Formats: sequence, structure tokens, C-alpha cells
Amino acid sequence: MIRISQGDIKSIGLEVFFKALLMLPKEQIKHFILYGNKNVLKKHLTNSNNKIEVHEKHIQITNKKRLNFRNIGKDENISPFDSLKTALENMNSKDVLFTLPMAKSSFNHAGLKYKGHTDYFRKIYKKECLMTFMTESECAVLATDHIPLKDVSSSVNINSLLSQINLIDEYKNILFKEYDIINLTGINPHAGEDGEIGHEDRIINEIINNYKFNNFKIKGPLPADSLFNNNIKSNKAIDFFMYHDQALTSFKSRNKLIGINITLGLPFIRLSVDHGTAPNLYNKDLASPIGCYYALLKSMEINRCLNE
Repeated sequence: MIRISQGDIKSIGLEVFFKALLMLPKEQIKHFILYGNKNVLKKHLTNSNNKIEVHEKHIQITNKKRLNFRNIGKDENISPFDSLKTALENMNSKDVLFTLPMAKSSFNHAGLKYKGHTDYFRKIYKKECLMTFMTESECAVLATDHIPLKDVSSSVNINSLLSQINLIDEYKNILFKEYDIINLTGINPHAGEDGEIGHEDRIINEIINNYKFNNFKIKGPLPADSLFNNNIKSNKAIDFFMYHDQALTSFKSRNKLIGINITLGLPFIRLSVDHGTAPNLYNKDLASPIGCYYALLKSMEINRCLNE
């Protein structure tokens, strides 16, 4: 089953989700269940001039399309976090968690000091969690995610990188069948230029020289600014970046909305679109569903793989 959390109310999340569902055949929709508040959904769908009907245990998308639904709470003042918590309570290892976008402020409003979904999962499950972004031909993994830039070099060390590479290795047969290389980027510009611009990148050389991994060859340290030159980049390589913007500036510029955000390290696979809440577009019926449509297709593909 693919369990979907409602996400922020004043967001494009529900808009793109329902638009994407209209693009899917009814046979595929039966694999989804949405956790949300009935009154919130009715209000949202009324505002969007959509004829979708919300019932207690299902949502009628069209005459022939029906979405499984679990109503959370009795009024629309519930936190979007309640939807996430309820979905998590029902997860098992063969399920996929699909989270619609939720701003970091929503965690704070719920009295929770987390920097987003990944940070929340990392702390409640007490596990190493890796933020990963994928398309059909590209994969970017982040060694660090929502931390200040000044803390990156002290957060990246041999033990952390070894743990993270081993975690990637665990997902070889589920997510990374087509990949056999991991490109480790440098922390410093030009990967440090042999110590001329800092020595932090030496730890990558230590890993390459002293450790072997079951399913991947490790390359690096590679300069992030030239990683996608044709003579460096391999289509069979996972690109392992040391910090958030080093990875996502290039990833999102190239792929726009067509990408998925996956969390590695949980007892299940969590997946989301690779864009945020875009509250400036809320209730305007202008948001493109193409990214959510792509993410829903990928969630079904992963779900099939988990249940084979």
C-alpha cells in the first residue's frame, strides 16, 4: 500500500495530488490511501471548483475512480502533522510513505523543533537517514541536508561517510539496480586542489584507498562544479554531494519538477515530490501536477518491487 499524508493545507500539495490522480487509471488508484481531514478536503475541493466528492472512507474522483481515505480529526483545525503521524502508525516494511509537501514552520507550529520530514524521521526512528533525489537517469545523495554551511565540514567524517555508503549499498536491489559507481564530491571548491584550498577532502581519499564496498566502485573527490562534464559523469553513477545546495542547485535546474525525494534508512521507503509548498500559488489552480504524477508513478514502481 502507498500511504499518503495530507501535507500543508495552504499549499499546492493537494491541488497537484488530485490533478495527478485524474491522470492515472482507476486500477492504479486502488493502491493509494490518503490520510487527511474530511472538512479540509471538502473546503479545498470546493475552492478549486472540482467535482470530487469526499466521503468518510473514500474519495470519489470520478464515476469510476475511487481513492481510499482515512479521515483524521473532527474539525479542520488539526495540524497537518496529525495526518503524517497517523500514516506512520499504519506503515509496514512493504508499504511506501508518500508525503505531500509540508513547510518547516508546520513542524514548529505543532510544537516540534524539526527541520523538515527527514530531520523528524531521523530523530524519532533514531536511524541514519539520507536525503536522496532521483530521476530516470540521475541520482543525487546528500551527506548533510538542512544544516548551516559553517557546520558541513565538521559533520562530514570518515565514519559518517562509511555509514552512509553502506546504507546506499543496502538499497542496491530496490532503487539502484542500474548504478555501479558512487561519485564523492569534494567539500571545498575544486575538491581542495590537493590541499591548496583546504584539507577536508583528504578523508575521501582515505575511504577510496582503504575501503571496499559490495556493489559500488567509489570515485573522488570530484569537483562538484564540473561533475556533469561529459568526460567525468557516468550515467551509472550515484552522485554523493557533501551539502544541500551543492546537490540541489544543479539537480533542480536540470530536472525542474521531474524528480523524487526519497529518504533512505527508515523501516520503509518514504517518497515525495521534489518541490515545496508554494503557498503563493495556493487556491489559484495554477500549479503543474507533472512532478506529483511522476512521483506517484515511481511510488507504484517501488511498491511493486517491495512486494515481489
